[in-house]
This record gives sequence, C-alpha cells and structure tokens, in this order.
Amino acid sequence: MGGGLQVTFDSPGLVMEDTKFIGNSGGYDWGGAMLVDAQAITMKNVAVADTLVTSGGAIVFSNPDSTIELYHLTVNDTHLQGGARTGTSGIHIKGPTIVNIWNSMITNHGTGVEINAGSACSLDHTLWFGNAQNIDGDVGSYADYYPVSSDPAYAVDRYHLTAASGAINHGADRLVLHDIDGDTRVSLPDIGADEFWEHIYLPNITR
Repeated sequence: MGGGLQVTFDSPGLVMEDTKFIGNSGGYDWGGAMLVDAQAITMKNVAVADTLVTSGGAIVFSNPDSTIELYHLTVNDTHLQGGARTGTSGIHIKGPTIVNIWNSMITNHGTGVEINAGSACSLDHTLWFGNAQNIDGDVGSYADYYPVSSDPAYAVDRYHLTAASGAINHGADRLVLHDIDGDTRVSLPDIGADEFWEHIYLPNITR
C-alpha cells in the first residue's frame, strides 16, 4: 500500500514540499506512489511520474473529512504493466473529503482525477493532456477553473519542462516562491512542479 509513501489515518497532518516520486509501483488502488490518510494535507512542488499500478491511482487520498491543499503538482503517466492506462488515474479522491488543486499538471492517465461520491474537488489552472478523460468516478462535486489543454512537452525525466511546454507562464500566482529545484518562480508562474528557465552556458575563456 502506498508504493512510495503511506501516511496513516491517525496522522494529524502532512506537509510535503519539493519532492519527487518517480517509477513507483503499487496495486489495486492503494496508491502506486502515495496513499495518504492524514487529516490535513499540504503539498507544494511535488512530481509523480512513471507510476505502475495494477489498477487505480498514483496518488490516493482516503481519509474522511480531511482538508487537502495541492500547489504546483506534476502527476504524469500512471500505467499498467505493458503501458496501457485503462483503469488508472492520476489522483483518486476517496474521501469523503475536500481537495483544492492549484497550478498542477495532470497528464497521461486513464482518468486524470477520480472523485468518489461525497467528495468535492476544486481545480484552478490545471494543465490536462493525454488522459482518456480528465475527471470521472462516482463524481462528487467539482469545479475546473481556467483549465489549460496543451502539450506539456516534458523533458526525458517526465516532469521537468522544455521550452516548448504549454505550461510555461500559464499559472496563477499562489505565493509559491520557488519550484522543485529551488528555482525562483516568476509573477506569472509555470504550471506544475518545475519552473522553466533557459540556461545559457558560456565557454571557459582563459588568457
């Protein structure tokens, strides 16, 4: 349960920043990367990519009546053995609980966000791409504000951005000052865990 992390229901809270879960695995909707039952959850600049599941979500939130705040997540590519994505999801909200998601990339899953009845999810400036469906499940209430449908153009590590990414400068300022690598976020931030910066390497000149 919780292929990379499990936080049990008796935990009062979880604060996670600048963390990546790459290549984790789990089965039967117990969270291929994370199973989180804490009562209060805040995540900022978290990347989850290349998650192998038997079925279900890369991230599963299952504690009733918890409050969950997610800023600048990148959740990319939840798949079955062999690469198919049928029956997978990026985030599964079991609840009943309330989840707020800002400036996040949810890409390449069977279902982007699965919401059980009785739960509620608010999404703001979400980049969707490559999902068979973006939101589904028993479908509690949800709102999807200012969605972005564009190619994320990931680097080979599946969570950093390249210059062609549709996430660049398409977020909203949520007072998250840096990204997963410690790079400064600009006033019009990129969506997801990474803030793209063009690095210029000068030659070494000696006399």
